Order: sequence, then C-alpha cells, then structure tokens
Amino acid sequence: MTADDFEKALRPALADNDLSRRERSAVLQLLAAAAPDEGLLASYRKVAFKIAREAAADPAAREIIDMLDEVNSMLIARRPITRAYFSPGENCANQIVQLFERARRTCDLCIFTITDDRIAKAIVRARDRGVRIRIISDLGKCDDTGSDIPDLRELVRVTTAPCDGLMHHKFALFDDERVLTGSYNWTYSAATANYENVVVTNDASTVRQFREEFENLWQALGERQTAATR
Repeated sequence: MTADDFEKALRPALADNDLSRRERSAVLQLLAAAAPDEGLLASYRKVAFKIAREAAADPAAREIIDMLDEVNSMLIARRPITRAYFSPGENCANQIVQLFERARRTCDLCIFTITDDRIAKAIVRARDRGVRIRIISDLGKCDDTGSDIPDLRELVRVTTAPCDGLMHHKFALFDDERVLTGSYNWTYSAATANYENVVVTNDASTVRQFREEFENLWQALGERQTAATR
C-alpha cells in the first residue's frame, strides 16, 4: 500500500473530523495487510499530519500540529522495530538490497557466502556512494563457483575465516542503526528454493551485541585482511 493508497483510505474516515472505532479498525486492518516497512510508515505518518494541517483553519492550530509532528517523529525514531521476512520468494533478497541502498556511512557484513549478484551489485553501489564496507566470510566458500567474494575483495575490505571451522554467521550491520540476521544465505537458491528467514531490527541493545561480535572477529582475523586495491 503506497502513501497515496493510505491517503485515499484515510480521508473518508476523517471527513467528519472523527475517527470512529469502526473506521479505526478498518485502517488498522489495512496496515496489518500492507505490513509496511519503516520508510512507508514514515510516509503514512506524513499523510496523516498533512490531512490534519489542511483541516486546521486556525494558524495557531497548525503550529501545534507542526510541533506534534516533530515530537512524534522523535518518539518513532527511538521505538525499536523488528520485522521478519521469509523465502522462497524475493522478500529476503529485496530487504537486503534495500538496506544497502539506504546505507549512508557503514555496512559491516559477516556472511557465510555471497553468490546472489543482485546483492553484490547493491554492495558495490553503496561503496561507490562512499559507504565504508567490511566483509567477513568463510575461507572455504570464497573459491566456490559463482562466489562474489573474489570480485568484492578488489573493491572493499575483506577478511576470511580459516577452514578449521565454518564462518557460518549471516548477519550485517547498517550504519550501526539496524542489524539483519537469520538463516538466509545470500544466494539465488535461498531466494528461489529454500525455506529461509531474515530478521531486521533497530533495537539498540541487539545492534550493540552484533557490533561487538563483528569487531571481535575482525580483530581476531586481522592478519588475513586484504585492503581494497582501488
């Protein structure tokens, strides 16, 4: 459900400046069916405040609505949000790509393998925007047919775990604001055939724990790091 769709659903409900219990239930059902991500939820919120501003004839009332909008934004920004995605299907892969597209500063990956070129290309696009990328991957998987790690090694910092134990993690940190984890391998077969999952959360405590694990692994494997050549 797009922001325009949400506006079309909300405007009739607020035509009498009163959201009845029945109308509220209908809107909540729409939201549950849409399962919007953080970006869409933010756009829905903007729609609701836009409608309220249009309905407020008094300039002082519009100023109060502006203040409430700002306070609401601050509260939402601090609210932990956790979402789950499942395969087969494109939901998991799409969510991974979207997180790279939204990244502004850093992406730290601890991933068993990468063979899905859509994800590899999203990593490269983030790097080209100036996002700092670090990857920890499994040494034994790097030379598999179709692995994207050798090409990524030429562009971003990569370190690999030795073969005496699998680097079987599948998690990634984005801007130290959210972490993605789950069973999902970053491969085409995970999207097309396997029953897998990813979970994305901005819960600060969870993000911090994954950050600590990544940094511990990165330091432990430091002697195997390869700096980008360009």
